[in-house]
Amino acid sequence: MATIIPRGVKLYALLVGINEYEEKILFGENEVRFPKLQSCVSDANGIRDYLLNDSAFVPYIEMLTGKAATRQAIVRLFTEHLGKANKDDSVLFYFSGHGTQEEADKFIFSSETDGKLEDIACYYDLESKDNFLLCDKELRWLIQKISLKTPHIVTIFDCCHSGDNTRNAPVIKKAFDKVVEKRVSFVFPKRSWDQFIFSDHFTENMLLREGEEKLLPEGKHFQLSACESDESAIEISGESVFTKTLLKVLNNAGGDITYKSLGDRTRQYMRNVYLQKPKVYVADAAPNDFFKCFLNRPVNEDVHAFGEVLYNVRNGWQLSLGAIHGVGKNTPVLSIFDPKGAKKYYAATIKSVNVDTAALLVEGCPDEGIVYRANMEGLTSEALRVYFAMPGGDLNEHAVILNSLFDKAKKYIAATDDEEQSQYVVRYLEGRYYITHPNDPFRPLVKPILSHDPEAASKLMFDLNQISNWEFLKNLSNSDKGNSFSEKVLKVEIRTGDDGSFKNVEDDESIDIGFVSKGGKWTNSITTRITNISGKNLYCCALYLVSNFASYSRYLNPPVKMLGVGESVELQHKGNCVIPLSADEAMIWYNRQELKDYIKFIISASNFDATLLDFKQLKSPDYPAGARRVEGSPSGSANSLRYAEGWVTKHVTLVFKNPVYNNLSREAVNAMMANPSTVDLAKGLYFSSTNKHPNGNTG
Repeated sequence: MATIIPRGVKLYALLVGINEYEEKILFGENEVRFPKLQSCVSDANGIRDYLLNDSAFVPYIEMLTGKAATRQAIVRLFTEHLGKANKDDSVLFYFSGHGTQEEADKFIFSSETDGKLEDIACYYDLESKDNFLLCDKELRWLIQKISLKTPHIVTIFDCCHSGDNTRNAPVIKKAFDKVVEKRVSFVFPKRSWDQFIFSDHFTENMLLREGEEKLLPEGKHFQLSACESDESAIEISGESVFTKTLLKVLNNAGGDITYKSLGDRTRQYMRNVYLQKPKVYVADAAPNDFFKCFLNRPVNEDVHAFGEVLYNVRNGWQLSLGAIHGVGKNTPVLSIFDPKGAKKYYAATIKSVNVDTAALLVEGCPDEGIVYRANMEGLTSEALRVYFAMPGGDLNEHAVILNSLFDKAKKYIAATDDEEQSQYVVRYLEGRYYITHPNDPFRPLVKPILSHDPEAASKLMFDLNQISNWEFLKNLSNSDKGNSFSEKVLKVEIRTGDDGSFKNVEDDESIDIGFVSKGGKWTNSITTRITNISGKNLYCCALYLVSNFASYSRYLNPPVKMLGVGESVELQHKGNCVIPLSADEAMIWYNRQELKDYIKFIISASNFDATLLDFKQLKSPDYPAGARRVEGSPSGSANSLRYAEGWVTKHVTLVFKNPVYNNLSREAVNAMMANPSTVDLAKGLYFSSTNKHPNGNTG
């Protein structure tokens, strides 16, 4: 029989789970009890199953559970099993059980300012009860030894090392049933030197003389911990919330997730539901370490959409989606199938990308007379960096919302744990979820959603998905270095109001739009003229991307219009070249300094289809009265590949200035306060001492 040689990265894993310890342990007059846990063994099994199902690895797994998980066994397998890993291999040490602390000899371990060592509690019996702890210094020593051969090392601790006071446990116990903390709130007595696992390798005097940095250095490794030092890692109804959440995020990402994203997404979920913030730490971190994939797995970004696949004699197999739909070099292998019921599927890869089509390489021998389908849902979107701010409220409701978003919206949401780095923030306030810009907590961008609405999660997903589409179109560009086009092929001129003069507008230039009061309304108008200056015929589409997250492609007739050499045309709205504008009501009621719309020109050497680029505005935030500026709006960022045909985009920003910024009347503020849908936002916006307007005045 032939030997089958497994392919992939070697992964050496040691997984430890301890549910039950001896009922109690005595130290002098102190009786220490270890609460029984239910999830730790199943946690370790869940990690094992995840590793076994990941085809990127050849797994070599050792398990220690229950009574087998003694300190002696863990140390032995750490050295004998994990120590087999070499360069380019991966290593994982996982522990789920109780954490605790012990008194440190402050003379020897002077770096411990609180006088305590943090420990994992290995299994003990009456004979080993005086020597069953494995402290952070010992784990550090074990990790450093195996790091000498430079494998990729990951440690995961689903336990807590905190002392008596933890911030999250009392609140969680009120919100959920059957809550157990994975900690022993007792500081164990100081050990003698000979009980440390490194005592045979150097003496106390050597450590004092040469220092921890030399004798106990940190080996390069990535560490994931269940909580901060002043929080509890917890079980709820027999499930460990950290490991459960971690596996959910990993499985949703298909393993293709960086340490930063893994930490961000896990923290976002847990801090808003369990008030517990997991940590990702990299010892001796290099600048790009947080952007490495978990367990050093090769990154394979997963981007998807939907289209038809057909064959023509000249160009072979063609996909009816292209760069403007998000198809690019990171588009994964896709399956094509006969929509009329044939069960056979064919694998296809992207060969080249045009503005709205792509050439495919298709494996096998599909029927060239059939129009196939490619299921690639969610392609025309950009992953939004979203921060979740959900203080207060029902934690179970938050859990439902976040579960749905992280399960079903993973293609267009990249949760971040840093509001400063986010693009959008999902907030909760007094029974409503709503979306804002970062550091702007009381100005919703779209209509808030009642938290008890049974469709709250679906509505929030719909809004975020459309915002991601809008961002995609807003950032769309051709980054191919071999592209023969430039934005110089199209001249754009804009005239505001009735001044009669056009201004030439360069790519990515901003135009300020003010308003004048007419008949009780704030109004203005805009006229836009485009001219083909390329020396050859062009096809052009003008997308109007409105700040209410709509995309409108009907400003040319037809929407993708051929412009002859030197030809000029003006954009039209409902047959009028002078497009009327009125000040956005939400901008005024919520005292925004300005709003931004965008005109996105897509220019190509060949005709293309823009019908998939239109979508209506999202529902406006609540306010006592209403009106909108214009109809229509846009979205995102395209991947680069070798493009078979030239195309380019040109980008103009329209900045609408609030004519009454910081001068909203007392009557209007009172109207906001009297409206149940806006009162809580108005309190924060106009009466919070911490909310400052850009000019420094308190609202």
